[in-house]
Amino acid sequence: MDSGKEAENCAELVAIYEISKILNSSLEVGRTLREVLGVLSTGLHMRRGMVSLVQESGELHTAGAYGLTVEEIRRGRYQAGEGVVGRILTSGAPMVIPDISREPLFLNRTRSRDLNGGRVIAFIGVPVKAGRDTLGVLSVDRERESGQTPGRFERDVQLLKMVANLIGQTVRLHRSVMAEHARMMHESHRLQKALHEGSETRTLRDVVGMSRRMQQVFAEVYQAAPGRSTVLLRGESGTGKEVIAQAMHNHSPRAQGPFVRVNCAALSETLLESELFGHEKGAFTGPPRSARAVSSSPTTAPSSWTRSARSRLPSRRSSCASFRSASSSGSAAPGPSMSMCASSLPPTATSKRR
Repeated sequence: MDSGKEAENCAELVAIYEISKILNSSLEVGRTLREVLGVLSTGLHMRRGMVSLVQESGELHTAGAYGLTVEEIRRGRYQAGEGVVGRILTSGAPMVIPDISREPLFLNRTRSRDLNGGRVIAFIGVPVKAGRDTLGVLSVDRERESGQTPGRFERDVQLLKMVANLIGQTVRLHRSVMAEHARMMHESHRLQKALHEGSETRTLRDVVGMSRRMQQVFAEVYQAAPGRSTVLLRGESGTGKEVIAQAMHNHSPRAQGPFVRVNCAALSETLLESELFGHEKGAFTGPPRSARAVSSSPTTAPSSWTRSARSRLPSRRSSCASFRSASSSGSAAPGPSMSMCASSLPPTATSKRR
């Protein structure tokens, strides 16, 4: 008798050890559950083992089984509180049915058992838990001959509770890993989308450029065009400053207004000040009538200023400061919103192409 119990204890310890190794070997839940239930079947003669896990819908679906066909596994679905398996889920307590043929609550949903055969089938089910959460149900069958004395199920329940606890930890770990993987995939997709949108090729009318540097210039044009701030374009002669200024004007809210180019280098000091700020009749020798300043902002005023470069005026710094103030303070929609002036720069700096 003692040798029989010792052999039984040894078999149970070996089964727990093998199950622990299996659950720690992989996070593929379906495969590991089948192997665990296979150990219970071959080592401890627990037949038709099945692990049912709660889905997002609240139903219990068979996640792993041993000794059942694919069709029988597909039929193994239960609502919470439905049949013996559903009641184990809602109660969170183990249940033992010594003879399933005499239990009306036993549904035999999988149809894997012959209830009219000569063998008595006992059903043992325990909840699969992780902490206080019930994740599913672990169930097995015990078979005996119809005249055989029923066995004691306490040891089976205790053993299955230990196995269910190990399964619960594995399932929770698997779900945490899958949730983190889904979060990382979503974040990766978001970053790739942002990178794609950020690297989207931009184009400007009458401007050709596909290089990274030109794409940066185009991006700055799209960023600065809607604003009312003064814009200064610097570069050597012939680099396309005037073309970029025209593109900014075309993408600005004042695109319907005129685009006026003023070459300050070609104007004398008196003529430049008169052109920019206007003059009254008699203000100096020569003008027969008053002239309106091109920097004023009536509805017919220009919307942008260009080519204020290499002026020989000694007072160009203060003049351009006043010009910027006048051009950015107007509130009329078609009035000037951008001025381009290089008066405070070294003589080599220009704001527009000549």
